[in-house]
Amino acid sequence: MSIVLFWVVALASCQDVSAQIKIVPKERLDSIACPPLSPDAAFLHLDRTTVLLGELSSDGPVSKVLLKISNSGEKELKISRITTTCSCVNALSDRMLIKPGESASLKVSFNPRGHLGYQKYRVHVYTGSNSKPAAILNIEAHVTR
Repeated sequence: MSIVLFWVVALASCQDVSAQIKIVPKERLDSIACPPLSPDAAFLHLDRTTVLLGELSSDGPVSKVLLKISNSGEKELKISRITTTCSCVNALSDRMLIKPGESASLKVSFNPRGHLGYQKYRVHVYTGSNSKPAAILNIEAHVTR
């Protein structure tokens, strides 16, 4: 009797759970994982799109990386803002206006304190008044105790 009751309860709870599951379209998931880039993405280039920091200690120092941002277009590109997906990552450019054929430096730092295991964050570089980033940098690290 208890086995039958278990199956009745299990089947009833499965129906409730399946009614709560929402299917997210693949296009929506892709836009979150890899957001579409602005038209300026054709001209604003990072010398790397992924920075692998390797294995870091959670009580170790802040990791710092210096990258180059280049403008291969024919007009000036104004960096309007730089955002990160975690407050543990900071990114600053030494110049917010990059003339055609010129480059700027992007200083990126990652503070591993309070993080454990595989970590992946992003830096988004926006130009002009675009709502889509012109460049995306991936930061990856494995943080241990």
